[in-house]
Amino acid sequence: MLRQLAEAKSQAKRAAHGWQNTLKLTLDNVVKLDQLQHLINDFYAEFEFAELQINMEVFNGAWEAISQNRADIVLGATSAVPVGGDYKLKPMGKLKWVFVCAYDHPLAESEALSVEDIMKYPSISLDDTSRELPKRYHPVIGHQRRLLVPNWHTAVRCVKQGIGVGFLPDHIAAQQILTGEMVIKELDMESPASECCMVWREQNNNKLIDWMVEYLGDSEQLYRQWIQK
Repeated sequence: MLRQLAEAKSQAKRAAHGWQNTLKLTLDNVVKLDQLQHLINDFYAEFEFAELQINMEVFNGAWEAISQNRADIVLGATSAVPVGGDYKLKPMGKLKWVFVCAYDHPLAESEALSVEDIMKYPSISLDDTSRELPKRYHPVIGHQRRLLVPNWHTAVRCVKQGIGVGFLPDHIAAQQILTGEMVIKELDMESPASECCMVWREQNNNKLIDWMVEYLGDSEQLYRQWIQK
């Protein structure tokens, strides 16, 4: 009991000085995860008392998380801001898209793809995780049917298995392109690059947020570690 009281007093004292107990970090499913283990290790080495809560969202689901106080910081959010609030933004660079299919897919050998050719196969896309904000989806070609999946890992598997075709972030498709499991197809209609950003809650007295924002670095570092192919 005495130990619990002492810990409660210690927590109250830390909070009064701007030290919260938990930092809530949300990642849009589009970011690379190569750096995540280093981030976790460095966070827990830096703080003896704080906890890190990491969640994954897709498209406007990331913005909804921070607007509903389920996130303190978001990595990989779209720069098209769908909600208002006291947020700060830092650009993370442009995310490039490539149209891909499996190496043995019927479209793989076609030189010039028509809309009619592509419409024969489902467009594989991620399902926006937002519940209240309007959902965002990657554009489809013509009247193409969609196959909505929960994450890019599943999307890659579906493309490799020939279930469908679609636009993937170039850094996510890169390994499968390199091994020859998927091929890039050039289209007359290109998918424009997506501007990504880091978003964090503007709080005057939250040192965990301040530490993490500084740790994640400038726009160049954010692009290199989380977006770049």
